[in-house]
Amino acid sequence: MNDIIFLVLDASTKVPDGILAGNTFQLGHFDECISVGVTLPDENRKLKGQYCLAEIEYSPKGEIDVSIDRNSNDIDLFNTSVWSHIKSFNLDRTKTRRDEIYWAICVPDSCTPEDVKISMEEALKKTNGKNSMDIDVRVKVNDKFCQVGTDKFDFSWIRIPQLVMG
Repeated sequence: MNDIIFLVLDASTKVPDGILAGNTFQLGHFDECISVGVTLPDENRKLKGQYCLAEIEYSPKGEIDVSIDRNSNDIDLFNTSVWSHIKSFNLDRTKTRRDEIYWAICVPDSCTPEDVKISMEEALKKTNGKNSMDIDVRVKVNDKFCQVGTDKFDFSWIRIPQLVMG
């Protein structure tokens, strides 16, 4: 059972990196997550891994002045706050937003998207303690972005011509 816990943890995203550079998709390891499966001896049922991709949006509490000229490409990164830098990307639709992170987490298949949302919010609250900045964090977990692996793949040989011919 301990091996399963490590597989689930290993398949999940850890601390994200490169957010300021636009690396906002922290995808973990999908195949490893959905391949997790163990039969629970007490309940006589199989516990499976479920891959969920949560959307995390964050912003500072209170107002931050983000007075950046939309038409200027000259942003002095040494004299602006991190939040000003992050928000400047929201003004340009050709850039990836930096205040949204997509974070993969591997959980048991018995968890609902709402369970995942609540758990992530609680975990993020703990990281936003006394020694850090006051940050508002909003987590969304769409049920379409949660997937459990199946034991078998239904495949019919008649599908090959359909796939090839389009």
